[in-house]
Amino acid sequence: MPLNDAEKERCRYHLGYLNVRVPTALGLGFPSASQLMLILESSMNDLLPDAEPGVRRAIQELDCIEDQLSAFRPALQLKSSGGGVQFSGDEGLLALEGQYRWWSMKLADTLGTPVNPFSLTHQQLGTLGGGCIEPT
Repeated sequence: MPLNDAEKERCRYHLGYLNVRVPTALGLGFPSASQLMLILESSMNDLLPDAEPGVRRAIQELDCIEDQLSAFRPALQLKSSGGGVQFSGDEGLLALEGQYRWWSMKLADTLGTPVNPFSLTHQQLGTLGGGCIEPT
């Protein structure tokens, strides 16, 4: 059974794409990923039937990880504020963020589209590729 509208919304959400009817080419001075969004929409509409369970699993895993991230927040306690803020238990948070990165990349690979390069979430998670490291 092809992806329904709710599943397509979750794909767009987890890959950092817009969930609006008509994406603009320029928003607040920043270009939107409307061209890449066309690739994503086409991929979701042309998804092979045998690949549908994998996409649904990735959506389920990402939703679950996101719920765990929300539930984990109250467990974070300030460990140190000298020389940078540190929290006790943030290793678990980093592990969950790593799992979110892995599953979002798995979803992107299955759909043959990159995550939205303008996604603030994916920039924060370090999911985006490209760029270079300059020597200091």
